[in-house]
Amino acid sequence: MTLEILEYDQVDPKQVLALNLFSLGYALDAARVAAMREREARLTPFVALYGVHGGKVLGQVGVLETTVETASGPERFGALWAVATHPDAARQGTAEALVEEAHRRMRKRGLRWSFLTTSRSLVAHGLYLKSGYVDGVDLGQAVAGDAANEQPPPDRGGEYALVPGEEAQEPLIYSLYQRSVSGRLGFVHRPPGFIQGAVAAGDLSWEELFLVHRDSEPVGYAVVSRRRGHACVRELRVLPGIEGVDVLMAVRRTFQAPVLYQNACTQDELDGLRRAGFGQAAAGWGTLMVKDLVASTDRREVKALLGISSGLFTFGGLDAT
Repeated sequence: MTLEILEYDQVDPKQVLALNLFSLGYALDAARVAAMREREARLTPFVALYGVHGGKVLGQVGVLETTVETASGPERFGALWAVATHPDAARQGTAEALVEEAHRRMRKRGLRWSFLTTSRSLVAHGLYLKSGYVDGVDLGQAVAGDAANEQPPPDRGGEYALVPGEEAQEPLIYSLYQRSVSGRLGFVHRPPGFIQGAVAAGDLSWEELFLVHRDSEPVGYAVVSRRRGHACVRELRVLPGIEGVDVLMAVRRTFQAPVLYQNACTQDELDGLRRAGFGQAAAGWGTLMVKDLVASTDRREVKALLGISSGLFTFGGLDAT
C-alpha cells in the first residue's frame, strides 16, 4: 500500500473526526483543533501527521513539543499524542510510517528526545518498543476505601477544604503549580495558560478543578472527577510541607466516596501511600515511555536523566499524551 503522509490542514477534517471517534472515542473536530491552536502552547503548527491512501485518512500521529527538566538541565522534548489507525488499515504499517516521520521532523528541529504515555496492556505498546522507546516509569495508582470494604486511612485532612476553581483563577493555579514543583525534575515547565490549553483539548473541564485551602489560604489544587462511585484524582499539586495524603483524605470527605489516586510516579510515593493506609497501591498498566532520537538509551539511563532514580521526578495527569 502506497501511503501519502500529510498534515492536518491538507486533509478532510471530517475524516479526521471520524478516525478519532472510531479509534479513540475522541471528538477531534475542526472547532477543537482551532481552540487547541489558540490555547495549547505545546502543539506543533502542523498539529498531526496523517496517512492517506486513495483519498482516505487511515492513520494519525499528533506531535507536541515541550520543555522537560533533566539531570543535565532543561531540554526540549518532542511527544506523540492521539496515535490512531483506522480499522481498515490495521497491521499494515500505517502507524509505524507516521511515527517514523514524526521522529524525522523532531530530529530536524534539533530535538534529541521524544516521549509518550500509553498502557502496557495495549497492542500499541509493542509498536513503541519496536520504534525504540523504553518504559521510563510505570504510572501507579492507589485506592483508599475500595469496593472490597477496605478501611480507609485515618482522616488527618480535617484542616483542608476543597473549593471549586474557575477560569479567572488560572494565574493563582499557575503560581501554586510553580511553587509545588520547585527544585524537582521532569515535567515542571508548564507555560502560562497550560490549564486553558488542557480545557481546549478536552483533557480537562473547569468543573474538575478544585483549589485546596488550609485556613482559607490556597495551598494547592486537585483535578478530581467522579468515576463509577469513586473520586478519581488525576492530579494533585500541593506546596512544600503539605502532606498530599492528608489532602486526599479531604477529597474523600468532600466527595463522600472512596478515592482513586492516579499517576503515582515513584516507588517512594507508592510506599508513602501504603504507609498512610492506602492498602491498594501499586504500579499500574500506565507507562511513560521515552526515546532517544539520536542514540540508543536504556531504561536505567532514562530513569537517571529524568530524576526517577533519585526520587525527584515529577509528572501529572495533565502531562499525559
